[in-house]
Amino acid sequence: MKKFIELSILLLLTSSFSLCAAEVALNTNNVIPINHKQHTGYKAKQHAKTTVKQFMTQKNNMWVTMQGNIIKKSGKNSYFFRDATGSTTLIIPKTVSHGKKYNAKDLLCVRGQVKIWGNKRVLYVKYVTTP
Repeated sequence: MKKFIELSILLLLTSSFSLCAAEVALNTNNVIPINHKQHTGYKAKQHAKTTVKQFMTQKNNMWVTMQGNIIKKSGKNSYFFRDATGSTTLIIPKTVSHGKKYNAKDLLCVRGQVKIWGNKRVLYVKYVTTP
């Protein structure tokens, strides 16, 4: 009787392992099934866009992504940025822009950290892309 129980447990374990292996082999394109609910972990491939109006309420060192136009250069690495809700100042280091020139007609997506100095709030840009 004891050998029968051990044999049935061994059979059960090997059959469930082969079923799992078959299921993984069928899902080779890494697509999450539609009925799958993700409760934890990184969920978005794109970052949520923040408007300039929302940006003005963010706390120091928060990461934000904004979409809009660079209006003009206001300093060595600083620029005026505008979207439909308002305008603010960006600091874009040369290492981030890679020497590319943008004009007011170019729609840009900028991602970076909010920096607050006194009553002045700027976005220290880490990434610049075109949507």
